[in-house]
Amino acid sequence: MDAFRFISTSKKRFDIIFADPPYDWEALETLPGRILASGLLKEGGELILEHSGKYDLSGEPGFLRKKTYGNVNFSFFCLPSGE
Repeated sequence: MDAFRFISTSKKRFDIIFADPPYDWEALETLPGRILASGLLKEGGELILEHSGKYDLSGEPGFLRKKTYGNVNFSFFCLPSGE
């Protein structure tokens, strides 16, 4: 299923969401915000987004930390306070 359609239609909530979109996907930078705003992530849960090093997502709402393993980067997010 298309990721954005799933985000907008799913009624389930998750403790952990792991997203591994294509590294050259042009909408990658919008994914954390869309997921966090959708209600998919439970309070206290984490979104983990795998991406290339060309993206710096540290300014996105809910950003926690970034881990790098070789050429693979993982950015971790949680719901911002007040969500």
